[in-house]
Order: sequence, then C-alpha cells, then structure tokens
Amino acid sequence: MNKVALILSSCPYLFLLNSIQAQQFRNGDFENVNAQSCVFNLSDKDFNKRMAYVYAFGKNNTGRMDPGQIDIHTFDCFVDPQSNKFCIGLAGESYTGLTSDAVALELDKELEPGEMYALRFYLFGNTTNHDTIAEVYIGESLSDTLFGIFIDTAFPQRMTWVEVHKIFKATQNSKYITIKNKVGHRSWNQIDNFRLTHITKIDDKATQNSDIYLFPNPAHGLVQIKNLIEPLPVKIEIYDSNGRLKVVYQTMDFDISGLEKGIYIVKIYSEHKLYLKRLIVN
Repeated sequence: MNKVALILSSCPYLFLLNSIQAQQFRNGDFENVNAQSCVFNLSDKDFNKRMAYVYAFGKNNTGRMDPGQIDIHTFDCFVDPQSNKFCIGLAGESYTGLTSDAVALELDKELEPGEMYALRFYLFGNTTNHDTIAEVYIGESLSDTLFGIFIDTAFPQRMTWVEVHKIFKATQNSKYITIKNKVGHRSWNQIDNFRLTHITKIDDKATQNSDIYLFPNPAHGLVQIKNLIEPLPVKIEIYDSNGRLKVVYQTMDFDISGLEKGIYIVKIYSEHKLYLKRLIVN
C-alpha cells in the first residue's frame, strides 16, 4: 500500500478563508481514458488520442520524430494510482536536458481573475529507474498547448504519494491548470486526483453567522461545530499558525485541551464543502 503525506503551502489567506465551494476538472482523476493497461513512452500526439480533457504539450525530446515521453499507469507497473484505476507519468529527458513532459488539465469553467482558488493533487517521485527526483511546476493557462502563468512549485517524495495543496489568485480567465516536470533534470513523476475549489467567501470572523461556526470560540476544552446541515461524515484537521498539522478528528465536537494557547486554523471537511475557521485557544 502506498504511503500518503501532505504538502500544505503556507499562505496568509489561511487566516481569512471561511467557506469553499467546488469547481471541477473535467478529468482530474484520469479515468476517462482509452486504455486497459499501462502504456509507456507515449508521444504527446498519441497521449492526446487516449486521454480526454488532459492535453500533453511538453514536446519532450527523446530523439524520435514525435516528441513526448508520457505514461498512463494502472496497477502493478512501477506505481499504483493514488485514486481509482489510472494516473499519469511525466518524465524529464536526459537527451538534451532542455525539455520535459507537461500536461494541461481542462476545467469545466474558466477561472475568474482576482479570485482565490485552492488546488489539490497527488504527486509521486518515482526512483525505480534512476535515483534522482525533481519538482514539478504548476501554472494556469488560456491554452492547452502553453504552460501559461506560473503559480508555484511542488516537490515530490521518493516512492511515496504526497498530497499537494496550493492556494493562489487567478490572474486571467484560464481554462487549464498546467503541470510540467522541471527542465534539465532526469526525473519521473506520477500525478493523480486533481481537485480545484473556488474560495467564494472571505471572512475573518470567528463568531456566529449564517454559515457554520465553532462554539465556544475562544475555547480551551470541548469545541462544537454549529449550523452544519450537510450530511456526515465530517473530518476535522487543526493547523497551527505555521501551517503544521496538529490533530485530526472525525466527529462534530472535539477536545482542544492538549493544544497550547494561540490561533489555529480548523479545516472542516463535509461531503460537499471544505470550511476553514479560525479558532482561538485560551
């Protein structure tokens, strides 16, 4: 079984987030694909014939007429997918050191410039064939053939799926989120299970309102989630002011008596939404 870790991008907006509503990738888990088994070293052109709403454009130079060295993985071929049956493999070539695989994932609607978004996906640093790993670049693009505007960098771990979490402000009406292996490094990364959420409400209040809230707050013992009308189950993660995960609960109330005094961010996962609340421990 693959191990899973979490990469949480530290961001001042964590102290402002209140409610997040979903926005969808058209094929973020790569299950809409014409493949029954693993397919390796596909050119960009051949990959695009097989995978729906995900477009290879890196032109990875392998010395062949059609550039590209992208993989479609299922189980028992160098990595098991993090979610469902398929994931994608991206390579950084060593032929010239100037190119690498890249993909553009299509969204169901364009990003809104100036709006905040939370991106989550899983990343696997595969050292099966060589002992080097390298990061991937994340971008937003108007086109399925261009990387577009740089958002951030994500670093894999060796032979382990890690969850990447990035919060960013859209700069244009992008229709694609792009992922590209670092150029100039021999590397092999797998990606899977992409989710994008639009941060639709910004509120620094820690008191009762029309949305859910924590009670009591400030607190030093038992805390309850109020006004949550969505169905269970509920998962709760509590982070300190440095973005470090402190404790995880799966209940509508939780005990914070073991936490030091300070300000914390409580992430509340329900079936359809992710809420982020500020909690003061006194």
